[in-house]
Amino acid sequence: MIILVVYVKEMKGERKLLDKDTIVSLLEGLRKRETEEITIAKEDFLDFRSVLVKEPDFKHFRGIAQHGGSVIYRFLNEPRS
Repeated sequence: MIILVVYVKEMKGERKLLDKDTIVSLLEGLRKRETEEITIAKEDFLDFRSVLVKEPDFKHFRGIAQHGGSVIYRFLNEPRS
């Protein structure tokens, strides 16, 4: 079981956000079961979601909101309703 927590590093006071290629790679890891879940920080949620909703199997991803605004994503065998 692999659980990936995605934290974005701050460099010289500037935040480096997740880019589209990184997000697609994270989603692919969930699809292939290389990763069981990923945690996305609240600051990255909108960028992450904008890529996720364009995926053809979007309904197979479940996001579980956490205290503090982070979201844990998992891939489901069956699409959610």
